[in-house]
Amino acid sequence: MKKFFISLTVIFFLFIFISPLTAHAGEATERVKSTIDEALAVLRDPAMQGEVHKTERRSRIRTVVVQLIDFKEMTRRSLGIHWRKRTDKERAEFVRLFSVLLENSYISKIEQQTDERVIYVAEKINKKHTRALVKTKVVTTKGTETPISYRMIQKNGQWVVYDIVIEGVSLVSNYRTQFNRIIKKSSFENLVATLTEKVDKIKDGN
Repeated sequence: MKKFFISLTVIFFLFIFISPLTAHAGEATERVKSTIDEALAVLRDPAMQGEVHKTERRSRIRTVVVQLIDFKEMTRRSLGIHWRKRTDKERAEFVRLFSVLLENSYISKIEQQTDERVIYVAEKINKKHTRALVKTKVVTTKGTETPISYRMIQKNGQWVVYDIVIEGVSLVSNYRTQFNRIIKKSSFENLVATLTEKVDKIKDGN
């Protein structure tokens, strides 16, 4: 479980907000880029540097992140068939817990400066203009390339991210497999308890 929450989640949020390079981006790509630029602006703001500004800095970054990532949609798809079985109250609580974990993984990584570059390769939008796929690749200083694709949907007139595929591995599918395994082995309540424990540790600074 620990390895599961650290591996893909860390890679996901680290790669999503590394400074991008793009030539002729489409509207979905521009949506991602504009959000990234806002996040980077916060990180590079001299007034936001240092441990003393950590709380405010993270709060501002979090505000930017929720503009791009639809955590509820990501949570719904990650729970799969189990989402339909949950009450509205249970869904809301699970979204809250899952979002905290994802946001924390992202923020802790984006605060570490890196020299990797994100190059936007292609953008595909379906005929109904409801879904988009933004293909990118992350290039390290050593020239190593990692293909990453962002799956997006239209909500309230804006493109939002609901899944990401890293080297052919879907973040949502990975979580869905892990969640199914935990629920099948024990229960949904046990999964919630596990997430709650992790969130409590985050709040305690551990």
